[in-house]
Amino acid sequence: HDILTGQAIFCLHEISPLWFQGQLFLTEKVRTKPVGLLGVQEEESDSCLQCREGGNQPIRLSLFRSGKAIELKGVSWTGGDMMRLASSSVAFETERLLSGPKAVPYVERYFAGLLRRFRCEGSEEDEVLELIPDVAVVIGNMKLSVPRPE
Repeated sequence: HDILTGQAIFCLHEISPLWFQGQLFLTEKVRTKPVGLLGVQEEESDSCLQCREGGNQPIRLSLFRSGKAIELKGVSWTGGDMMRLASSSVAFETERLLSGPKAVPYVERYFAGLLRRFRCEGSEEDEVLELIPDVAVVIGNMKLSVPRPE
């Protein structure tokens, strides 16, 4: 397994989203592109364990690196927008949470693709907070243990 560590930034485009995007900026001496991240809630999630205030939401976390996707299942998402991701191969803890106008520069810089998707549904001139009014940006340190590429 490879151990990947660095600072992760996630965009929660709505309250209690079914999916969210992120990027992991690796703490390596060699400059590398960030690792793309996509979290998707598991279908068979037990509603008794979930709540809007951040109960346990099992997710599948996909990593996109060097044109390859790696899927990590059984990741536990707790804390709602004060996100904590945990499993035997994933550790992430929120250090900063930005919402409203404070989140806008981060969304524009790190999630331009997501913003384009929302702009396709609305007007090109729409402001970020008009398109995704409940947006939150979550930043913290992340550690992943992933299978070595073949």
